[in-house]
This record gives sequence, structure tokens and C-alpha cells, in this order.
Amino acid sequence: MGRVHPSETNSSWILKGCIDFLLSDKMSAKKLLESYVFKIIPMSNPDGVINGNSRTGAQGEDLNRQWRRPNPLLHPTVYHMKALIKYLSHISNDTNPVVLVDFHGHSRRKNIFVYGCCPSMSWKRSDRNKAEDN
Repeated sequence: MGRVHPSETNSSWILKGCIDFLLSDKMSAKKLLESYVFKIIPMSNPDGVINGNSRTGAQGEDLNRQWRRPNPLLHPTVYHMKALIKYLSHISNDTNPVVLVDFHGHSRRKNIFVYGCCPSMSWKRSDRNKAEDN
């Protein structure tokens, strides 16, 4: 998924490159497509993008902070992306999600880097406190 923060146009650019690769004639791309099903959400915050927001959706909230309990009216894209992940996890063992990649840009970090998903290793203390409050 890309572009949860509207100003991160570079995430759209990188995701476009991934799509171009997957649709190419390269053997490695063909093997990936034979082995996996890709669910691609190229712009996960279209309301924020169309309104010219920097980090928020149409309701003025950072959608990246709404994953714990997304509201279907206030955070519809997060709500439905989370529902898709849950659905894929429950329909059969053959379709369990293997990896979720959320493409972002960064105002200070250069090149490519990865954040992990382990809360105790990757979340800031303030994020954990906010999550506990919700």
C-alpha cells in the first residue's frame, strides 16, 4: 500500500515501479506472480490527496494512527484495508498474508530503510500510550 500520507508522493513513485516490475516480462516477476497473489492499494488516502493535505485524511486525522480501531465513516480506507487483511487470514491457509508493505516517504531519512512491526522495537513510546488510550 502506498500514499497513506498525501505529501509522500515518493511512495506512489516507488509503488509504481513495483507494479511495473510485476507486470514486466522478467522471469523473476513471473515467478513471483505464479507463487503469490498481490493485493495492491496504490493510494490509501485519496481524500487527503485530493484535498491537498500533508499527513492527514479528509477528517484531519493521521490515518496511519487509526489501525487499532478504524471508524468506517471517518477512516474508510483503513477500515476496509484491515477488513481485507482479516478476510484473507480467515478464508484458508493458502491465502494467509505473507507480508504487508506500507510505502512511505520521510522528511529526514534518505535512501531506503525499513521499520519493523514489533511494537516494543519499533513504536515510539507516545504511539504506545495513544494506542493504549484507544
